Amino acid sequence: LLHRLTYSAKAPTGYDLLKMATMGSARLLGRQDEIGSLEVGKQADLVIWDAPNLDYIFYRFGQNLAKTVIKRGVVATTRP
Repeated sequence: LLHRLTYSAKAPTGYDLLKMATMGSARLLGRQDEIGSLEVGKQADLVIWDAPNLDYIFYRFGQNLAKTVIKRGVVATTRP
C-alpha cells in the first residue's frame, strides 16, 4: 500500500507513517505503556535502517534496508 501513495498535500509524511505503525498500533492494542516508543521500561524491539533519512525507507519498497534488528533488547541479527 505504501508504494502506491502519490505525492499530494494530503499524503502522510514518512514520519506520520512511522508514528502510525508504532505508537498508533500500540495505542490500538491498548499496550501503549509497554510498546510503541523508545522509553525506559518499555519493550525494546527496533530496526536500525541503512538509509540516509526516513523517506528513503518508504521509497525503496521491496528492498531490505534493515542493518540491525533488536528484539526485546537483544540484537537478533545484523549485517555489514
